[in-house]
Amino acid sequence: MKNFHDKVDRSGGPDACWPWLGYKCSRGYGRFNHENKARSAHRVAAFLAGMIPRIHPADPDKWVLHYCDNPACCNPAHLFVGDARMNMQDAAMKGRIARSSMVLSDQDVSDILYAQSLGVKVKTLTEHYGVSRTLIWAQKQLKRRIKPEPREPWELGLEMPAPPKPKEKKPRKPYTPRYIHTEEGRAANLAAAEQDILSGKYQFWWEFHGDYRLRITSDARWKLWKKHHP
Repeated sequence: MKNFHDKVDRSGGPDACWPWLGYKCSRGYGRFNHENKARSAHRVAAFLAGMIPRIHPADPDKWVLHYCDNPACCNPAHLFVGDARMNMQDAAMKGRIARSSMVLSDQDVSDILYAQSLGVKVKTLTEHYGVSRTLIWAQKQLKRRIKPEPREPWELGLEMPAPPKPKEKKPRKPYTPRYIHTEEGRAANLAAAEQDILSGKYQFWWEFHGDYRLRITSDARWKLWKKHHP
């Protein structure tokens, strides 16, 4: 532990941050070699100050956190002991991460679920509560935690979506059978098709044969076409 104090800059005084002068990880936390293992420098400082009983393994409720929000600081006056929940709350209050479900009250969760049932957009909820989209979409996890208590929409303080426009029902087209199975119907269809041929509506056989609106059989079409086009 003698080498530890040599790598701490205490020139700023007892109230200033004591930055770590040795190796730092990518997140800015100092790393100190203790018993051939790389340990967090601020955790070693807390151990030397008697704040935690041991350096490793870390107890779930013995996290070493920073008041100063300086990862490289090793001043025991700037450190305090907490747990994972306190660490997330501290990071969220300082704006380093988005708020998580651990800092949402039961009433917030209830309001989020109720707002979703009213059709409030996810973007509106993320901006209002300062949480991530992933948390808003995690409806099942939130519902297991608490059941939503309906309140008046204006009490949520959110921008309510416009009421949906009523859909216009399109009138249904009357059903017409492909063939009319009566003598009068077949005669009427043949007369209408023959009139179309005589009026010059069709110049070629395939135009006449491909007209799906004609209610006559293919055999009747061919006979009618050959009658006027021998």
